[in-house]
Amino acid sequence: MSGQASSSTAAAPGAPHPRPQGRAPKEHTWDGSYGESGAWLHNVTGLPWAKGGRSAASMAQQRERKREDKRDRSGRPEASGAQKRKKGAVEAERRDRNRRLNVINQYRTAARKKKKIPLDSSQVARTREEKRLLGDNFVHEGQRVRVIEGLHAGCCGVVLERAVLWECGRAVTAVVEPEHHHDVLLDEDEDEAGPRRISPYQVEPWPRVGQQVGLDLSLIS
Repeated sequence: MSGQASSSTAAAPGAPHPRPQGRAPKEHTWDGSYGESGAWLHNVTGLPWAKGGRSAASMAQQRERKREDKRDRSGRPEASGAQKRKKGAVEAERRDRNRRLNVINQYRTAARKKKKIPLDSSQVARTREEKRLLGDNFVHEGQRVRVIEGLHAGCCGVVLERAVLWECGRAVTAVVEPEHHHDVLLDEDEDEAGPRRISPYQVEPWPRVGQQVGLDLSLIS
């Protein structure tokens, strides 16, 4: 009897294989003539269904998601929160840099409009005597300096206007504040604060000529 039962369920040679028992996969149709033993074929793609793996519909959806990710989203009306924060940080940094440059340029323009001593023998003598008076602390206008003493020790900035240590054709004998102080714009100052009056003995060129400086290349954009 068992032999007769098994022979009744087996497919004849060349005939389609019978539909297996159990629940059919979603969106699939049985094709008994597919391959050697038949298969469940997807209604849209026509791909066979593999037990334990992703269906053809799932793979088609994944391909569609990949194509969606490659599309250009530059024209989207609304940017994401991360994009807004990044754009705001870049714009704020650019505004701060432009504000500082404007302050320096305005101060230099105003200084150039002042009556200047012509570059003659007296000007050369003034520079020579001030270098002798200040020694290694002598700086030029527009030079980067570092504060070595006082309240702002360790801070760096730019000399907007050099102190005038030349009176009546000779160098002064004593530095009196604030007449004999440099106008220095420190990096840490807000733009509204403006330059600070700092004694020429409290600043030094930074970096000095020949000084080795560690450069962090990650800060260069």
